[in-house]
Amino acid sequence: MVAYNFAAQFAGSVESGEKQQTIRKRGKRQPPVVGAQLQLYTGMRTRSCRLLKRVTCISVLEIEIRPAFGEVVLQMDPGSPQRMILDSTESLQKLAAVDGFSSIESFFDYFEGQAETDAKDFCGHLIRWEG
Repeated sequence: MVAYNFAAQFAGSVESGEKQQTIRKRGKRQPPVVGAQLQLYTGMRTRSCRLLKRVTCISVLEIEIRPAFGEVVLQMDPGSPQRMILDSTESLQKLAAVDGFSSIESFFDYFEGQAETDAKDFCGHLIRWEG
């Protein structure tokens, strides 16, 4: 089982089911596989830790967020060169809203702050669930 922690700003929308995805930085651990059970928390490693939901992973896509270019690149299948570039206002606003942001600008600002210091692009995984 995989556990994810959510900042207080996202906890309510995760718990209500409004937010059904998360974008996480690529790291040492592998992302979950489709069908894996996910535990979604807020306040992990604190006394106020609280389980928000238990859900099932339905998709994992590689994602690259490029704030300088105002675009998001999704790799459709692992190991495949097929990629989709989201660069229209409509598609970016939809992605930002589904991920819990009020605007495209706040979405790009957040992930620019999460990017590696030497690279302005954020590379990670878009993890979606149902439940």
